[in-house]
Amino acid sequence: MLLLGVGADGMGVLMTLSGLGFLLLGVPIGIVVDRHLSPQLLAATGLAKAAVLGSLVVAWAFDALTFGHLAAVMALLGVLTVLAETTQTALVPRVVPATAVARLTARLESADAALVLIVPAAAGVLVGSLGAGPVLGIATAFLFAAAIVALRVRLQPSAAADIPDDDGDPGVADVLSRWARFGKDAAEGWTVLRRTPVLWLLTMGSVAANVGMALFAPVEAVWILTDLRLGPEFLGVQITAGAVGALAASSLAGRAIDRLGERRCILLGSVGCAVAVGLHLLAYVDRAHAGPWLLAGAALWGFMVLLGNITQAAVTARACPEGTLGRVTAMRRTLTRGSVPLATLAGGALGATLGVGWALAGWQVLAVVSLAAVVPAARWVDAGRDDVD
Repeated sequence: MLLLGVGADGMGVLMTLSGLGFLLLGVPIGIVVDRHLSPQLLAATGLAKAAVLGSLVVAWAFDALTFGHLAAVMALLGVLTVLAETTQTALVPRVVPATAVARLTARLESADAALVLIVPAAAGVLVGSLGAGPVLGIATAFLFAAAIVALRVRLQPSAAADIPDDDGDPGVADVLSRWARFGKDAAEGWTVLRRTPVLWLLTMGSVAANVGMALFAPVEAVWILTDLRLGPEFLGVQITAGAVGALAASSLAGRAIDRLGERRCILLGSVGCAVAVGLHLLAYVDRAHAGPWLLAGAALWGFMVLLGNITQAAVTARACPEGTLGRVTAMRRTLTRGSVPLATLAGGALGATLGVGWALAGWQVLAVVSLAAVVPAARWVDAGRDDVD
């Protein structure tokens, strides 16, 4: 972005391209993961990401970097990121016993939360001292190293065989057969999600929570900078507060699940998110103390969202029949993340026409709707535990 002088409109295009993978290819990627789940798939994805990012380094070295090239890289990296995240999620219950899924998920989330804190600051320092090109080279090297590490992952013996990929008849019949299997696999993932009450209710709760957050997201920075006049530095502090909350949750989630149980942790996460939104509303009402309210809300939101996500990941891994986790995860993410773009547009229009207060009120209402979906889901968590284990 620094090299090409990309403005706000260009950044919008790049961000949209990077998110298309989930909307357009999430389900097909889930099918691929379930058919070919292995550490080698994760490693190959990492190598592909390194190669794609490395193309920017080569273009930079020859002074041939263009916006079109950057846009293509963002789109490809978005697709590969979906593949990597889905593969990583599906691998968790295959590399550790069922009782350790929540703990491993917490460790992965802890690493992600730590990177959210460390990488942006480190990248800013490195870009300032070395320039954007060398930093891209360093990022490429890290992706390559991560791919090599993925090859060391070992799977536990599986009770069920992988989804078969039978050879069909040659020619047109073979193509039709493969498309039929593709449709059948996608339908099976949807059926598992729709007919498993705990998964469906948790998904609907996440959709409501994400839509609510997306309503407020496009007006938040404008409100803080132009109305509250807290300054751009405050935005950075607020993001850090949320990341610190998430990091704390990732380090405590395993012990919390062990002591409180999955049902209580899911409920606590949903209730905590509703309270966190309430703290943002207090900032709107009590402008004199808006800063502390917003920081407290960001930290609480980061903690409770991650606690809920980690617990839900453990429940999802256990509730899915073996060989379907990739598709179910992709279906869930398509619903939960696919709802965000339209909600963001609606939030911007709502804030511009009726004001920030209405966007905040919408977020609060949807946080309560999310809680209403999670409460009955929590009853299924412990009820179905013995049937699944």
